Amino acid sequence: MKQVTIILGFLIMLSACSHAPSYLRIEKRSEDLLIKESYQRYTQEHIVQEMGAKDGKEISLTLKCYGGKVENTLTASKTTAIANLKSAAMWIDLANCFYLQGAMAKARFFYRYALSVPKLSARQRAIIYNNLGIIALQAGNSTLAQGLLTRSVKEDKMFLTPHFNLGHLLVRLGLWEQASAHLKPLLTKGPKDVDLLFALGSIHLFRKEYLKANQYFAQIGNVYYQRESISNFYALSLLNSGKVADALTIWKMGKRGDQASKYYSLTKSVGQRIEQAIEALESKKKILTTKKEQADG
Repeated sequence: MKQVTIILGFLIMLSACSHAPSYLRIEKRSEDLLIKESYQRYTQEHIVQEMGAKDGKEISLTLKCYGGKVENTLTASKTTAIANLKSAAMWIDLANCFYLQGAMAKARFFYRYALSVPKLSARQRAIIYNNLGIIALQAGNSTLAQGLLTRSVKEDKMFLTPHFNLGHLLVRLGLWEQASAHLKPLLTKGPKDVDLLFALGSIHLFRKEYLKANQYFAQIGNVYYQRESISNFYALSLLNSGKVADALTIWKMGKRGDQASKYYSLTKSVGQRIEQAIEALESKKKILTTKKEQADG
């Protein structure tokens, strides 16, 4: 039931009220750990391909909402929804569509109602608690979000999304050991996942384990260094490990937001630190050159 899960991204997006912004989507399917559980990081091209791949089979309401305007999709699907109101999947689909529309109160209502439907599967319960956790976090309640995501993990330990989300949340809360316990095992399933590598690299960066951080950041494809978050964190890690020239190269690869960007201050600060490091190296080089000239003279 990949169409029903919501992904939390570490320092890039809490969740999206619509399809994820284009620069946060993942171009290659092999780089998306959660490709079988969520459409959220799909490109629009992938959404169209997924709808076409159904080959006459019924397309879920959630996929339709990802593929077009939510309001129009809900209106067009009203008859089908009414006919399937005893189905937990339909309630979850409705909640997903309202979530994508940004109607969080309605989404929360339908997710909670789905919990009352008889014969819910463990996966369905895990999906609901995962998505309620993301809504709670979006409302600023990290304690409730942590509890709901933990419940999701307990409901279905094979479900990757809540491990991914809970791990990212724990990183944000500074609980790095706990975060690693959820995130590192996911590498066996998605060793190329951009956001997973970024989160693990960030844990080591915060621990001041710069060489380990660099190892994770280096595995992220160049196209994703355009993300302001990734370029800043990787550049900072390289700078702290003495690789000033490399830090400048990575930092320059990031696309810059305006002053309204949540990364504006960080980008400016990292840039200034790199500039200071370059000036310090040039100054040291001049001093060494001068001493050499004096010794030769």
